[in-house]
Amino acid sequence: MQYFIYSRNRNNDYKLIYAPSPDYCPSEVRLQFIKQARGVINIESYPGTLETPRWFISRIDGCVLFGVGCLNRVLSDTNNTDYTGTPVRGFFGIVINEKVEQKGVPYDISFFKDLYESQIIPVWENARDEFKFIGVEANIDETKYEFIERGVSGSGLNTSERQTFILPEATDTAAMIAEVLSTSEDTSFVSNLDAQEHATASEINFYNAAVNGVTEKIIKQRVLKAKEGVGDDGVGGDGGEIILEPPKKAFSPKAILQSILRLWKWVCNRVGAIISKMISKNSTLGDKSKNKR
Repeated sequence: MQYFIYSRNRNNDYKLIYAPSPDYCPSEVRLQFIKQARGVINIESYPGTLETPRWFISRIDGCVLFGVGCLNRVLSDTNNTDYTGTPVRGFFGIVINEKVEQKGVPYDISFFKDLYESQIIPVWENARDEFKFIGVEANIDETKYEFIERGVSGSGLNTSERQTFILPEATDTAAMIAEVLSTSEDTSFVSNLDAQEHATASEINFYNAAVNGVTEKIIKQRVLKAKEGVGDDGVGGDGGEIILEPPKKAFSPKAILQSILRLWKWVCNRVGAIISKMISKNSTLGDKSKNKR
């Protein structure tokens, strides 16, 4: 298994810092994993604080991505804000190519705290050209952490990309992870989302999502969009670096109202300026007329 970490350090923006090598995880699969990892930690377009970790597991074409999305300070008391003092977030995980090896996953937050200490803190001040790593092996002591192995939970895992299962907040996360490990079909599961619209976002492609506040399973049908291929995205012969821009905020009634108010304020200011200019001009003409008399 190899590390898969999407975050940033003090001075360098968000990107895939630790990427699996192309011969271990194909580039097109890795690109989909990046979109999903970014989706897990997206609190710009969807509500959430990431103070509580979001567990995530995804299977695509025999490769499994497993990890946790959270604020970096959940994993470390130091090295967790950027140069402006803004809290940093990230997705911290591992990739397993099941055609090469079949293993369980460390369902243990202490593993990810150790990962942060060993893989992120040492590179926190690194320059941009020293802030990407390809194919770093994750050698995990399975006796030190709680592991989840393959197994079937009987919860009815969704494996159809045409729908999303929105699951109750109380869903057994460990059981869902075990079930994703046990299937051979493409699927995914994420925990602790804060909105149903986050679970069904087309750009993320969550198959199963436990959403806070939900008490009964809801099945939502999805409108499929053409999948994006790997184009000119910076994937080079050395395994490459993929940098994706932060997601744009969704348009909401509040945002539209704010835009209208800003436009109205601008119009009022412009009209006011024109009227003031006209009054000033008339006043000047009046003064000149008096002087002639």
